[in-house]
Amino acid sequence: MAGTATGETEHIFGQVSADPDRSNACPRGGAASHRKTISNLERSVQNKVVVGVLGRSGAGKSSLINAILQERHLLPAGTVSACTSAVIKVEASTDSQYTAEIHLIRSEEWREELHTLLEILSDEDEDSDMAEMAKEKIQAVYGEDGLGKSFDDLMCCDEEISKFLSQPLKTISHTTASELSTEIGQYTRSDDPSNRSYWPLVKHITIKVPKHQDILEHVVLVDLPGAGDCNKSRDEMWKLYISKCSYVWIVSDIDRAASDKDSWMILNNSIQDMRQGGECRGITFICTKTDNVIPLSYMRCYTGMVTKRFYAGEDTFEVYTVSSEEFQNEENPILESSETEIPQLQKLLKKLNRDFLKKADDFYARKDGRGYHKTLKALCWNEGFFRSKNGIVTDLNKTLATVMFEHVDDLFQSIFPVDGSTGGSINKRIDDFSIVPNKKFSNLSVQLYQEFFETEEDVLKQQLKSEVLERKKKIYASLTESIKTSMSACYKEAAAFSGPGSMKLIQETLQHHIESTKHIMFHKAKKNMLELFKSLKV
Repeated sequence: MAGTATGETEHIFGQVSADPDRSNACPRGGAASHRKTISNLERSVQNKVVVGVLGRSGAGKSSLINAILQERHLLPAGTVSACTSAVIKVEASTDSQYTAEIHLIRSEEWREELHTLLEILSDEDEDSDMAEMAKEKIQAVYGEDGLGKSFDDLMCCDEEISKFLSQPLKTISHTTASELSTEIGQYTRSDDPSNRSYWPLVKHITIKVPKHQDILEHVVLVDLPGAGDCNKSRDEMWKLYISKCSYVWIVSDIDRAASDKDSWMILNNSIQDMRQGGECRGITFICTKTDNVIPLSYMRCYTGMVTKRFYAGEDTFEVYTVSSEEFQNEENPILESSETEIPQLQKLLKKLNRDFLKKADDFYARKDGRGYHKTLKALCWNEGFFRSKNGIVTDLNKTLATVMFEHVDDLFQSIFPVDGSTGGSINKRIDDFSIVPNKKFSNLSVQLYQEFFETEEDVLKQQLKSEVLERKKKIYASLTESIKTSMSACYKEAAAFSGPGSMKLIQETLQHHIESTKHIMFHKAKKNMLELFKSLKV
């Protein structure tokens, strides 16, 4: 088949060169048009490198990003109560303005979430993390007077909220980072409990920054919230960005780094989504606030401890000990700039930015009983998925599919390796295939045709590989999604139980449904995955 294709291509080239009116012509309107077409095709397939920054609230993620971009007042940091829900994406601006695009949840989503928050507060354990989260959200949106009111009472004064949510996208621009940060403060934090803020109504925020093309031209920094939520759209946004991260930074302050169970659990629970279910190529552990720990020999000791604690067999695991505050301290710094290790992270991001551009150039020429009850109820509200306030993920659907994942993980690694260039991987087979003859022609016109076809073929290959990557994510996630669909009615039934004895009823409902439907449920999940593989093959 390959030989036939090559022969047919040569026959086409021969016909072109034999045409006296086309002997010195370029395809589609001459050399200029040829270059323009290639340029347009190049732009159409470009993506960006996504660096996800994870860690619990207060670990210093925002300060870290600010320091790297040398923008002290860009992302909110060191506040009383930072935004614990929304994904914040930082990317390059196409002009000189600092711009924030604020995407809000829908009115019906907020009404549904408000019902859930009030139900959380109606339970007996008001000191739980979930109850604290519910209080923070209600107080932020409705003020201190909102606490203690019923759903109907809150809806009576909800006209302003409905009007606010009627415009799903709000865009704010300023000439300085500090001006932008000040105006978006009400969408990202609650510094003063007596003032109304809107961060519980935000789904995600995109901040566009000028003057940092050396870092952000082809790189996107994503500040992923460290705390859980009970809003489906925000959790879906969180899972989406986890799957799209090319590199992941786990952030913890150095005083807790070696014993930070939260960070370890975030890494442990997210690794499957980031690796097999996503496109992660490297994981970095960053210890912040190292100006609290002197001397430097102690910091090096910490690096060794953290490496041993968090290595987990990862061959692309790195550790940095940084001080965002000292890097930006211009008066009496304790550490040298290089000792803060912020320049090293800047260098790393610049390299990712350059490597992306170079490739493009080369290519184109668990808790106590009460806590468990809360988690179980939250799982049912959110169709089997719950992310706690400290960022720990509990995914019942994925847990049910654990044995199935064990059987497919090695297969996925061989078909979709991270570097995409080994063995019998799909990308390797795509790279190896070509219908363009591997020979050089002396005729200039034919050479131009050949270059054009090679470029179009390369672009089509890149588009095909991008499509394969997206389908790979859907195929891998299909086991969890299929089980979630099979469990959906059961979750709804279990979530309706409340009051004394409800935990036992919820457990019995879930157990009965799983036992009675497991053969059908798992067979359906397997069938769905195989059908998606078949579709990819076609």
